[in-house]
Amino acid sequence: MTQWIKNTKIRGKKCELNEESDNLKGLFEKELASYNNKKQCMKRYEERLQDLIEEKEKEHKAELEEMQKELENKDNFIMKQMTVIRAFSEDLIWFFCHLEPVDAATKNMRERGTKQMTEQRPEKKSDFLNMDGSRIRSQRSQTLWSTNKLFLPRLHKASTECTNAYKCFAEDHQTEHRRQAFSAR
Repeated sequence: MTQWIKNTKIRGKKCELNEESDNLKGLFEKELASYNNKKQCMKRYEERLQDLIEEKEKEHKAELEEMQKELENKDNFIMKQMTVIRAFSEDLIWFFCHLEPVDAATKNMRERGTKQMTEQRPEKKSDFLNMDGSRIRSQRSQTLWSTNKLFLPRLHKASTECTNAYKCFAEDHQTEHRRQAFSAR
């Protein structure tokens, strides 16, 4: 084998390169190539990591928008339920205020009834007047009973539905907050 001698300067000193130097040079080139490969791999890894971060940000942004829409829908649902409750409370107020006109109507009926009864049977006027108060009270209680029979079960059903809907929403809202709190830890 022939030795190749080359003159090179390393840190200002002349060195001779021989066969061993060529082997070291080859080793250095291999190491340099692997270093460059590692460097390229790291660069690719950083690019992939950046892409992954951007994708995750987009996903989280979409989730936040979805959660915001969901919360707005729940708020709208609660507002609708509150309007239903308000409507039923207005119905209750109307119902109790309506009792006074019913009293006036029964009074008018009593007056008309007494006029008709006195015109038809004048001999039983005193008996009818004695029975008239109890008859009116029974008429009033019958009107109240029939109105309650129709109205109050609907009111009770609607109020329990609203209460149950609010409880379900509150429980869902609490569990969602708990999930978020524990997932953040």
